[in-house]
Amino acid sequence: MSGIEGLGGIPGTVGGALWMNAGAYGHEIGNVTEIVRVAREGRVVEVPGHEVKWDYRHTSFREGELLLGATLRLERDDPEKIGARMLEAKNKRMATQPHGARSAGCFFKNPPGSVIGTGKMIDEMGMKGERRGGAIVSPVHANFIVTDGDNAKAADALALAEEIRERFRREKGIELEYEVELWRAGSQKSNESSKSGESGESLVNETAETQSFDNSTNSTGSIESTDTPDSKDL
Repeated sequence: MSGIEGLGGIPGTVGGALWMNAGAYGHEIGNVTEIVRVAREGRVVEVPGHEVKWDYRHTSFREGELLLGATLRLERDDPEKIGARMLEAKNKRMATQPHGARSAGCFFKNPPGSVIGTGKMIDEMGMKGERRGGAIVSPVHANFIVTDGDNAKAADALALAEEIRERFRREKGIELEYEVELWRAGSQKSNESSKSGESGESLVNETAETQSFDNSTNSTGSIESTDTPDSKDL
């Protein structure tokens, strides 16, 4: 079944992918979502995919809702061709993104309408390898902030991220948006600008961690057939 080959290798859960409209290499999960099962206000409802607003790394799901599963509309295709596309996406990811280093994934969204990705712009500003404490702008892909050693703190990464955002404001007139969400102990998560250096702060990539469930279909991504031959239930 074809339609989400570009998502292969992205760490996370089905719920997280739906929450942020995860995508890569021309594929977004929102493009193939037929139904989302949502725990909303004390009951489980099925929301048609066309009623969801699927934006770039953002959707219309509301804080407090739990995404329990989804039915995806996929196309039949030659398994060898599907495998080749998955391998191509994997090879691109391995060649262009840091592996073996701890990170929260891509830190910033690409600016709306820009033909150049944020990572490329950070690189052109000469910030690859920039360090604050135990946090470093990855020398492999500048939209990743990776950690060095066991003493790196969220405050280090946030200080570095805010420096990048400030330079974008000053030099390019661009207000960079976080692709990660910022979580603070005792407060609601936020993806807005925040003070750096506060204790109890953690960085979370939405795909990987913001929506994890005990339901095994979400945590493992297992697939069960439905009555519709070209749909898959997750």
